[in-house]
Amino acid sequence: MTTEGNDRLEGVILGTLVGDALGLPREGMSMRRAARVFGGTPLRHRFLFGRGMMSDDTEHACLTAQAMLAHPDEPAAFAKSLAWKLRLWLLGLPAGVGFGTLRAILKLWVGFPPSKSGVKSAGNGPAMRSPLIGACFGADIRKLKKFVHASTLITHSDPKAFEGALAIALFVAYAVNRKAGEIEADDLLENITGNLTDRELIELLKKVGVGFASRASVANFAGELGLHKGISGYIVPVFFLDTNIDGNSDWDRTLTKYLYGGDNKYRLAQEIVLGIGGGRILEALGYKIIYEPNAKTYHSHNETLKQIYRRSYMEASARKILKFNKYTLFDILYDLVAGSLYDMLYVLYKRDNLKWFLFAPLRRIAMNYARLKTSRNVDKEGN
Repeated sequence: MTTEGNDRLEGVILGTLVGDALGLPREGMSMRRAARVFGGTPLRHRFLFGRGMMSDDTEHACLTAQAMLAHPDEPAAFAKSLAWKLRLWLLGLPAGVGFGTLRAILKLWVGFPPSKSGVKSAGNGPAMRSPLIGACFGADIRKLKKFVHASTLITHSDPKAFEGALAIALFVAYAVNRKAGEIEADDLLENITGNLTDRELIELLKKVGVGFASRASVANFAGELGLHKGISGYIVPVFFLDTNIDGNSDWDRTLTKYLYGGDNKYRLAQEIVLGIGGGRILEALGYKIIYEPNAKTYHSHNETLKQIYRRSYMEASARKILKFNKYTLFDILYDLVAGSLYDMLYVLYKRDNLKWFLFAPLRRIAMNYARLKTSRNVDKEGN
């Protein structure tokens, strides 16, 4: 490789390192909170005493480089080498390991091969490892795809994870083989989207092209995508069903007033509104309803304490948005004590598993701690 090529590879690694170190302290924060804690531009290292620190993003990039140096021509051998490096990396108890990557590496340790160890997740683990693959194999797209695919399957089996990692690799492959003045946005996006199959990602990249052509600011472009509060995963639309409208009988208008209230007839009518009415609304709005026989059904009783806290926080926040009364301290204490007692007595009455008896008060604590935090946030915003 030429001196210029080596410089560009070093640039990919250093760019990953610097971006990683700048972003690590801000991880999980909204844009507003990050600006309040760390200030605005120019960005500076803020991890500890004005210094930065890399995370697993850079570590994965370095492990990928080592595996490619050992096996630059065989994707399977490369994956086997990278898998062993990831096993040993986990023994160092890295603080930033994602849950999907953690599960995958544990599968590697119990004997799963690199091609079968990935978990059903579309996390960004593979995207950490793909920039160097794109920089090294940009001249051979088929080889690039094989190495990105082999790297992805080690930790993630969701096709979206591969498509995202491939997009990053293609972007880097395009950039490292051109000088700054030679990069054309339309040509770059066409080069990337022409090698992808995920329609959602392709449409998002097309929006990037439109935003770039219109010279939209990053903040405005993020707002157009609904990400004005930061990137937080998928936005799931929520539709509220209300039977309290003109034209319905007095009895029908009460069906959405209470949750799980009334007798069996009332409950059945609620299920009809939700199941049949909700389905027809979705179809009218253009959504396609499919039957998935292997779909998992989740219930709040199966949630972890962290999931219960998050759900309760969102529910309490929704009450605020919908102008309902906020939770008072009395409401929170009453539900914590009375709710815990009710749950434990119900478990004893049903002779259910003892773990639910012990879990009941913890569940109520998580719920009401979230409500308390939301209530305090409301007070602060109101003042």
